[in-house]
Amino acid sequence: MTVKKAAEAFTPEARIKRHLRQHLADLGFSKDETGALVLPDASKDTVRTLHRKQREDKLAENAAFVAANLSTLKKYFASGSDVRPEAIRPVLQLVTGAGLEAKLFRLASLTWSVPVSAGFGRRLRYLVWDKSNGKLIGIFAIGDPVYNMSARDNHIGWTFADREHRLVNLMDAYVLGAVPPYNMLLGGKLIASLIRTRDVYNDFKERYGGTEGVISGEAKNARLVAVTTSSSMGRSSLYNRLKLDGKSYFSSIGFTGGWGHFHIPDDLFEEMRAYQCRPAA
Repeated sequence: MTVKKAAEAFTPEARIKRHLRQHLADLGFSKDETGALVLPDASKDTVRTLHRKQREDKLAENAAFVAANLSTLKKYFASGSDVRPEAIRPVLQLVTGAGLEAKLFRLASLTWSVPVSAGFGRRLRYLVWDKSNGKLIGIFAIGDPVYNMSARDNHIGWTFADREHRLVNLMDAYVLGAVPPYNMLLGGKLIASLIRTRDVYNDFKERYGGTEGVISGEAKNARLVAVTTSSSMGRSSLYNRLKLDGKSYFSSIGFTGGWGHFHIPDDLFEEMRAYQCRPAA
């Protein structure tokens, strides 16, 4: 008979296990009759809870930035009395450099209930202003898409070779949304619609149209033909029935597959890494 040896009470293994169990319990996980981890439900509130610690860590990392810049930047965020829905006029501004616009984009992205990615590879970031009052409606950013995504490739009808040569013409919206109070006035749908504008197409062409492949060294002559996005909440009402003049701007093409992950706190991660990197006995 094989007997599993339990970790002694004060060993590094036991400490890490206790820490991990407590973290999972705090997130809302429990065990079913088979010992598998389960969540109480798949609601949006549960998803937000899963990311709560990650968001707290991100806010802590940016505390000094917020303290140094909030007094300067808060005037660009509207209050309810600043907004007249019938007068809203959106204006796009491409964010470049590390000045005021970049700081405002960074601050706005910290308002998301699920922390946003910084993106990777090619990136274009935008502020969306309300011309009627000079206030910020929201932000969006597009970056390099995920290489393997069967829902996307099957929808387009790509072979492996097609994807290898044509993926350069796609981007992914990794940040997209409105800030208060515009998010209560369907501002998110407005932001999503602006991704299809000629401004974005031209900015992409100017910045990336003449680039060469890092590995191949070949001229790509990239042109933005499609933008994908995904939602951490599953289906999102932000993209439902998103049409202008009868033309669909976003449509659902399926669900991503594979395995995801949720955030492990930095202190627990450091414990795990130190344990893995310890000298051999």
